[in-house]
Amino acid sequence: MLLINRRIKLLLFAILGLLLLTLIVSKQSVTLSQSLENVQSIITPQTNNFAEDGDQAYNTHDGDTVNHNSDQEVKTPQSNHGSDQSSHDPSLEVKLPSEGNTAPAPAHDPKNAPAKIYSGHHGDEEEEEGKGSTEDSSNEHSGPQVIQDSSYAQTESENDFVDEEKVKEIIEEYIEEDTETKSPGEEVLDKDWTININEKLSQVTTAQFLKGSQVTKSFFTQLLHLIYGNRLSFPLEERMRMENGKTVIDNILFYTENNERLSESDCGKFMNFPDNFIEDLTIKHKIVVDNIPDIEPNFYSGSGYVIVGGGKYSWFAFLVIQTLRKLGSFLTVEVIIPSAEDYEAHFCEKILPKYDARCVKLHDVFDAKLLDDIKVTGYQYKSLALLASSFENAFLLDSDNYPVVNPDSLFISELYDEYTMITWPDYWRRTTSPKFYEVRGTKLGKRVRHLNDFMTDPKYFKVDNEDEDEEVLKNEVPMHDREGSIPEWTTESGEMLINKKIHFKALLLALYYNLDGQFGYYPLLSQGGAGEGDKETFVAASNFYNLKYYQVNKMPDRAYGFYKYGMFFDTSIIQYNPLKDYENLKKAYEGIKEKIEQDGDSFNYDYTSLFTDSFRIDNSQPMFYHVHETKMDPFALCADKGTVDLDDKKLRNLGGDFPRVDFDLEKFLWQMIERYVCVENLDFAYFSGKDKDTVCGDFITDQLKFLDESGYQLLKHYIESEPFDNLKRIN
Repeated sequence: MLLINRRIKLLLFAILGLLLLTLIVSKQSVTLSQSLENVQSIITPQTNNFAEDGDQAYNTHDGDTVNHNSDQEVKTPQSNHGSDQSSHDPSLEVKLPSEGNTAPAPAHDPKNAPAKIYSGHHGDEEEEEGKGSTEDSSNEHSGPQVIQDSSYAQTESENDFVDEEKVKEIIEEYIEEDTETKSPGEEVLDKDWTININEKLSQVTTAQFLKGSQVTKSFFTQLLHLIYGNRLSFPLEERMRMENGKTVIDNILFYTENNERLSESDCGKFMNFPDNFIEDLTIKHKIVVDNIPDIEPNFYSGSGYVIVGGGKYSWFAFLVIQTLRKLGSFLTVEVIIPSAEDYEAHFCEKILPKYDARCVKLHDVFDAKLLDDIKVTGYQYKSLALLASSFENAFLLDSDNYPVVNPDSLFISELYDEYTMITWPDYWRRTTSPKFYEVRGTKLGKRVRHLNDFMTDPKYFKVDNEDEDEEVLKNEVPMHDREGSIPEWTTESGEMLINKKIHFKALLLALYYNLDGQFGYYPLLSQGGAGEGDKETFVAASNFYNLKYYQVNKMPDRAYGFYKYGMFFDTSIIQYNPLKDYENLKKAYEGIKEKIEQDGDSFNYDYTSLFTDSFRIDNSQPMFYHVHETKMDPFALCADKGTVDLDDKKLRNLGGDFPRVDFDLEKFLWQMIERYVCVENLDFAYFSGKDKDTVCGDFITDQLKFLDESGYQLLKHYIESEPFDNLKRIN
């Protein structure tokens, strides 16, 4: 049935293409919005959706994690499962703690490079051989059919913050511009873009900054004028195709294997960027970086967490705060409110202060009219949120990203002190265009590493003549192993810790990349790579300024389960503790050093056995569950039967590996839902008009009872040496 559906979709896409071609040939004037409305009912499946207000559900990544070692022998440590596994307690208090696999691929013809291009954006494409279901779908009682290639890869860019009307206005403005007679950069070359620094800027305190200091507001106004005034003039038309307010990306790239070459030549074939587009961006990128001031902002101080709120995201942020406090975190949390309409007085002034949290209004930090004129939307809010937060050391968290161990220790770690920025990996290889490096004026050099192995001497994996022959370097060496490029792997931006004073210029550059992202820098950085969006902008900016950052080496894992389109999907990205990861990294490097000394001239570099096998679930510690699919919207989960399987049998959404961290996150979140939605009846704007009676009746009682009983059984039969089975155990 799944194959039939896929073939039908491919046929319909082909018909759609012929229709559009006919329209072009006959020179009919059909607008973008009209065309999409006409065909949307044909190509879009009618499905239950867990996002409200027309937003698509936020789904998972493609392919198995590179570093899976399911047959790894694991020792079972002693652990205490007592406190979080008891029966649910509606009066549960969350109090604020008191302070005190192979070697690099050989040279081969680029035409023989593996095809990892998938068409469409609905997440049900044909899967790569060997990466489909891990269960026998012929026996419906043998267990759920696991879909490794779920639609998050295609729809990660379908950000729920996107304002469809704003995006339409932006597209209309671009369409109305006369670009045929315009020369790249002509409107900006003769202007003075200097940002004037008020001598009082260094004297602004954090308190004054939060209250809307005119000095800092003037500084950011000049900065936004610099960025907006140098916006691109030749946007990519293929990124102007929209559906439900989201960018349609026809060809999604999935590269997950460490032995795939992805040379400069390979990466130069994924997308075609017009010459005027590249020339225009090159001029404007230089103007922006030449005028970003080199200052250290004294108005940032202290350390804390930053979450974008507003609407339903204020509720999600509140759950993250509850989880942080449950785990013992004592650092302040700032919830960034995108607009005046999103501000909830009761939430900001009455609820948050109880948990040492506060609201920060973007329109207090930045000029509200200017933000409206720029039409800020989507991922851009995360970049603005970091700048609007008062913290010097800011831990940016998505509002659906829950810690399972206390992250506070990262702020005072030697690792963070040395690197000043910590990021987490995504599942995929980099597919950045060589044109991106041309735009920013970076000349790529020789090979200096292999993927994320920065220590091993490149002589152990070089190909013949790569240092002497430019063609060999361009065609046979992985582009992101070369000096000047952004290192592998891609970044998952649901969490990031950063020193904003040290990386201030990079954050300003990242804002530029994001404000010109959808039609420019996002496709340059990813070229339709899975999850195209803001996620590469922060590391790209820090890389431009040669600023260090540490990216976790342990690849993320997936927790299941959830049914959509009649199929079984993962719900959460599991990210790991950087401190434990750094310990494993040092052991990996020591092991490589010893192997070289032992083997001498016969040493053969094998990335999988020598490097990636050093980062396993059994020697790593989960730190975050990024619950991108179901989020924790009790009303949608109840209405759309998100907590049951296809036979209406209860299932766990976050898998069954919680004993590994001694914290049943799923059970805790539902306890918080019962407490604040049903018992204390907190007044969130998002709750208005929602069916609380149904959620707070038998549904919540049955849900908590099931989580108690299933939690007990999972603990009783837990086998720590079967991590990937545990992550798919749902009852």
